[in-house]
Amino acid sequence: CKLKFVPLCFQILQTQAMFYVEDVESAKALKDLNNTLEMPDGYSLQISMEATTAPNAPITDALVEKMKVEMSSRYNVENKALNLNAFHKSFAGESFYAPLWRSNVLRKVADIIV
Repeated sequence: CKLKFVPLCFQILQTQAMFYVEDVESAKALKDLNNTLEMPDGYSLQISMEATTAPNAPITDALVEKMKVEMSSRYNVENKALNLNAFHKSFAGESFYAPLWRSNVLRKVADIIV
């Protein structure tokens, strides 16, 4: 089966690559790949997972700039409307997670608007 893989909040810690996915189908498909992929050194790629939320990363100046760019691309001048649907997915594969349900993210979005 083919699934779209969208890693959220990608991080590398020593020899581990960590990321988060939102949907159960992607998580199950990734889990099924455990020990089925061979690395260049001949060892099998080990995939482990646990149910958790992505870390609450601080909002840096770099993130604020990316949020501004994304928000400007989502603004409809004609209707004077800002579409923030699935806003956090705009930063997929990055080292931060910016969901609007986190109060610091929503507060920063409001600050940018005002």
